[in-house]
Amino acid sequence: MKRILTKDTILIVLFLLVASLIMLGVFYYNMSVELSTNKIQNISEIRNEYRIVVLKYEDMAKFVYSNIDSNRDLKELLSRSSKEKNLIKKHFLRGEMIDALIPYYNEVKRHGFYDVQLHFTDGFNFIRMKQNTKFGDKVPPTRRTILESNRDKKYSSGLEKGRFTSAYRYVFPIFFDDEHVGSIEFSVSLQTLTNSLGNLFGSNYQIVLKKSNKEIENFNADEIQWCHNENIYTIGHSNNDIEEIIEKSDKKSIIFQKIADSECFNNNLIADGIEYLVGFLSIANSNGDKIGYLIEVKKSNKMSKAYDTFILNSAINILISIMLIIFILSYNNIQGRIKEIKMFDAMVVTANHEIKQPLSIISAYIEILLNDENINKKSKIKLKKIWANADKINSILEKLRSIENPAYIDYANFTKMIDIKDKNKSSIKN
Repeated sequence: MKRILTKDTILIVLFLLVASLIMLGVFYYNMSVELSTNKIQNISEIRNEYRIVVLKYEDMAKFVYSNIDSNRDLKELLSRSSKEKNLIKKHFLRGEMIDALIPYYNEVKRHGFYDVQLHFTDGFNFIRMKQNTKFGDKVPPTRRTILESNRDKKYSSGLEKGRFTSAYRYVFPIFFDDEHVGSIEFSVSLQTLTNSLGNLFGSNYQIVLKKSNKEIENFNADEIQWCHNENIYTIGHSNNDIEEIIEKSDKKSIIFQKIADSECFNNNLIADGIEYLVGFLSIANSNGDKIGYLIEVKKSNKMSKAYDTFILNSAINILISIMLIIFILSYNNIQGRIKEIKMFDAMVVTANHEIKQPLSIISAYIEILLNDENINKKSKIKLKKIWANADKINSILEKLRSIENPAYIDYANFTKMIDIKDKNKSSIKN
C-alpha cells in the first residue's frame, strides 16, 4: 500500500519552512541593527572625543586670556599701539608688546598651542608670536572668529583655514579702560588636535579637509599629503596606518564618494587580514560650513562577531527546522503505517469472517460427498483436490490473521502484494 503525505502534514512542513525563513530574516535584521547601532555610537563617540579635546584647549586659552586681561600694562601697550601713527614709535611699541607676551606664549606652547596673535579692531594683524616678522596684513573674510570678535566685542571660536596653517582658533576681545582696542587669538593646529586625540583615547586619528578652487595655493607642497585626490588634502603629517588601511581597502572609491557628500559615516575595512572600524566625523568651520573630516581608525571585530552570531543562529535555526521536518515526516510515516496495519487487520478480520463461514460449509459438503459410496473414484479424486484448495484458502486466511507487521513484495511489476513467505501449503493429502 502506497503511503502519501497528508494535507495537514504538508501544511505543517510549509509552516516550518516559512517560520525558518522568517527567523533568518529576524536574525539578519538584528545583525543589521546591531552594526548600525555600533556605527551610530562610534560617530557619537568620535564627536564627543573631538569636543573634549577642543574644550580642553579652550579652557587653557581662557585661563591664559584671564591673566592677560588682568595685566593692565600689556593692554595699555596694545591701546597705545593702535593709536600710534608714527611707524618708528609703533615699531618699538610692538617690540615691547612681544616681550610682554613671551611668558604667555611660552606657556601656551608648552600645552601644544600653535600661535598667539594680536589684531587691532579694524582687523589688521599686529603680532604673530610664531612668525613675528609678519604683521600689518588685513584679516581675510574667511577668518570669521577674528572679524566677529572685533565686530561684536565678544569671544569667538571655531575651526578655520588660514594662510599658513589650518587650526582651531579661540579669539577674545581686549578692552582698556572700557575701550575696545583689539583681540587676541590662541590657535591649535589640526595636527596637535589629532595628536591629543590619540594620546587621550588611544586610537589613530587624521583630519582631512576638502579644498575649494585655488585654495591649495595657500599651502606648502609638503603639507599636501595622502589620497592624491583633487578634492581633498590633509594638513601636516598624516598617520601612515590610516593611509595604508584605506589605500589597501577595496572600499577606497566608496569612501572618497562619501567624503564628497560631507556626511558622517562609518566603514568596516579589512587590511592585511585585520578588521578595522573607520569613523568619518564631518567637521565644520566657524561659519558652520562642512570643510572636512576627523577620521578615527581602530581595530574592531564587532562586525565579524555580529556576522558569526548571525551564522550560528541561522545554522541552529536551520538544524532545528530540519529536525522538526524529519520528525513530522517520520510521524506521518508512522501514522500512515499504523493506518495501513489497521486497514490490513480489518481486511483480515473481514476475510476470515466472510470467507471462512462459506468455506467451512463447502468443506463439510465435500467431506460428506467423499464418504458417499455412490460417488465414483474419479469424482472423489476431483473432490479431494477441491477440498485441498479449500484447506489452502483456510490456511492463507490463518496466515494473514497471524501477520503483525505486513510486508509487501512486487506483483506483476505494477502493484504489490502481502508477503506470506509461501508457507501456506495444504495439509490435505491427495
